[in-house]
Amino acid sequence: MSLLPQYQRLPDTQVSPGEFTSSKDTRLSFEDDDPHPPTYPPQPRAGSSTEGHPRPSVVYSFVARYPIKAHNQDVVGVLMPNRAETTAFVQRCLPICAEYPPERIEFLIPVLVTDGNMTRERWALVMDEAWESFDRTPPARLKVQIMDGPGDADRRFWRHVYIGVGIALLVIALFLSIIITMISLSNTDD
Repeated sequence: MSLLPQYQRLPDTQVSPGEFTSSKDTRLSFEDDDPHPPTYPPQPRAGSSTEGHPRPSVVYSFVARYPIKAHNQDVVGVLMPNRAETTAFVQRCLPICAEYPPERIEFLIPVLVTDGNMTRERWALVMDEAWESFDRTPPARLKVQIMDGPGDADRRFWRHVYIGVGIALLVIALFLSIIITMISLSNTDD
């Protein structure tokens, strides 16, 4: 059995000062020029928190609507201070959103609507001015969707109509086949 290699430590006096520092040194430098050296866990940078508190987490739920061909997706991230930064974050985290210009990306928040005795949840569009109030009352989730292009709403409506008519015709055909089968079975018994 061979022995493990033995290393001898060189005294510091035998190492020349320029031996480990060269122009090709690619290691990270933690000189005094960086006021925030990397740490673990990551510490919030200036401007990334509100009054010394970390930004709240929010669930970004992407909902694909026809004619956009994509899967629904959820991403957990921090709440950004404005719409522009939120749009950039969503475009980075959700690849389908990166294919569309920032002006076509919409954000919605859930709101409770009371209609008589019933209370139901609906989605309200977030306007640009509303981002400032999120520092005080942050939403738990944001729905992300792509704004309809010209004719998209009409195509989506007619697609739902065609699907509904197709399902109705399928149910009628199934019902008629059951009746015809029952009649034919009753005639064969005679």
